[in-house]
Amino acid sequence: MKDLSIIIVNWNCAPEIYDCIRSVQSACKKHLFEIIVSDNDSTDGSVGKIMKDFPDVQIIRNDKNLMFSEGNNIAFKRAQGKYVAIVNPDIVFGENSLDEVFAKAEENRGEIFTVMLKNSDGTVQYGMHRMFPIIGRIFSLVFYKKFGFFKKTAQEYIHMNKDLKNDFYIDQVAGAFIFFKKDIFPEGEKLFDERLPLLWSDVDLSFRLFKAGVKIRCLTKPLIYHKKSVSLKKVKPIRYFEIYSKAASFFYRKHGFWFSFVFFKFVHFIFFTADMLFLKDKK
Repeated sequence: MKDLSIIIVNWNCAPEIYDCIRSVQSACKKHLFEIIVSDNDSTDGSVGKIMKDFPDVQIIRNDKNLMFSEGNNIAFKRAQGKYVAIVNPDIVFGENSLDEVFAKAEENRGEIFTVMLKNSDGTVQYGMHRMFPIIGRIFSLVFYKKFGFFKKTAQEYIHMNKDLKNDFYIDQVAGAFIFFKKDIFPEGEKLFDERLPLLWSDVDLSFRLFKAGVKIRCLTKPLIYHKKSVSLKKVKPIRYFEIYSKAASFFYRKHGFWFSFVFFKFVHFIFFTADMLFLKDKK
């Protein structure tokens, strides 16, 4: 049995995924690990290069783009590690970072772990981990970014109010990096809800963990870098907004937040209609 299974879902993420896989060696020196790449029918040659340059990596070749949730679920079923790390292909691990997370997990069993991710230049990447996305918090962040309003609420929402000297608990973990003991989830249970194929799947996972009484701890010391949304940049803005709004509506409906569901659907209708009119006028 391996100590750690590292799961990476890939969809045309060359060259970022090579840097991710390469960085694991210096990040995990004390533990036996396996890397499982769940490839969503990539056409950029990344699978062939991984097979050539990293022959120990296990590759699951899906015959279509299963997106984030199902791609991870398939790999999760194959994972043999005591611990599992869900990792985006645009993650780069710093020296000994996985060993540091592993040690914290051994000290605090029964919790989920992530880290305060860094941008490539070493600055803190705020906004990945958040409080749960109630409507007021979402719009406070929008108005803060656009106009500087609601600063206190917005900064609390994305943890900009933390001093980052000590670890802290969070509501919502970003799917870019999630570390946990595999047996936290009952055998046969799917990790992500596949009805949320791409966006809000990490929000849903976090809320399910919250309802089960499982805490999510954000570590501030391990250095893990995130290039952010490499796959999503390949999605057209209108398509992205459709996916986002559909996923948000499903999440609110699934968990019984009916006011948020109705309000979000109404706001989505306004913006979607405005976008369609704008695009029509430009033709």
